[in-house]
Amino acid sequence: LLGDRVRMRALAGDSGVFVRSMATRGSLGGLSKTTGDVVTVMDAAGFDRIIVETVGVGQAEVEIASTAHTTLVVEAPGLGDEVQAIKAGILEIADILVVNKADRPGLDRTLRALEMMLEIEGNGARYVRHHGQLLRVESPVERDEDEATWKVVVMKTVAMGGTGIEELRQRIEAHRTWLMESGEMALREQLRIANTLENIIRAELNRRIAASMPASGLDDLVEAIRRRESDPYAAAAGLLSAV
Repeated sequence: LLGDRVRMRALAGDSGVFVRSMATRGSLGGLSKTTGDVVTVMDAAGFDRIIVETVGVGQAEVEIASTAHTTLVVEAPGLGDEVQAIKAGILEIADILVVNKADRPGLDRTLRALEMMLEIEGNGARYVRHHGQLLRVESPVERDEDEATWKVVVMKTVAMGGTGIEELRQRIEAHRTWLMESGEMALREQLRIANTLENIIRAELNRRIAASMPASGLDDLVEAIRRRESDPYAAAAGLLSAV
């Protein structure tokens, strides 16, 4: 489990659960840059369930959709989250929507807002971040309409009392079964691998550029552009040619 271990002290003491907190270190996708690598290591180590908790999801923080097989978007009533969900468009990455703290006032309003947005967005598509863009992905496998579509539903839980947790677990298992039987699992793995390769290539290019640039290199380029002796595109091309 990759998440905030401070809030999970009971799990942290369970010998069958490994909990690790990871700083995002400036990453804007909601995850640490090394989260994908850690997930791969945990999988190789034989962990049968790997849960990744994001730092929060906003308009650009949807990297989790390219990392996880099943994405849960968790909201809470009475916090204005129904407005945030509409603004950020995070419903597009959800495989399962959960309203936690369902015993709080404002539950009905939050449920209505989320269900309305599901109707507007439509069901059955998967959105993932690839090459910096949010892409709508349909499985290429031909099959009946009922089999092709995963229905995103809104579930209610009260984590402190355990209400709705078993039903949520069953829904997560049902989604895994659908992934395997529909061919969607293979498609998501392809996208995850492509995203990993892209991140590795980008990181290596950044490292090589930094290594080949003198200490004042960037400042000199900025000053040349400011004096109209160059332009950003020409400066960038010259910099990349030295890599």
